[in-house]
Amino acid sequence: MRLESEYAEKANKISDHYLKAQRALYGREYQKAHQEIDKALKIHRNADLLALKGSIYFSTGDLVQAKKNWEEALKLDKTLPLPHINGLKEWLHNSGLLP
Repeated sequence: MRLESEYAEKANKISDHYLKAQRALYGREYQKAHQEIDKALKIHRNADLLALKGSIYFSTGDLVQAKKNWEEALKLDKTLPLPHINGLKEWLHNSGLLP
């Protein structure tokens, strides 16, 4: 029972930080978005968190870090849906991340 409770608490914290990061990204509060996603990644590294981190970097124009994070996310989960950003799929294809 205790392990289940600890797991649920961890999952809730990850979800909370993820949602805060997403809201901050949509509000163009990029520093806050980075802080929140980094808090979530300290708890657990997964493809969804890394993909959001890549999207935050992409939104700030840091294409090198965006590619790095999306690449790591796609290594963890090849079926990960990509964000709907104009030209993203073409850019990832040209970068060798997508077939």
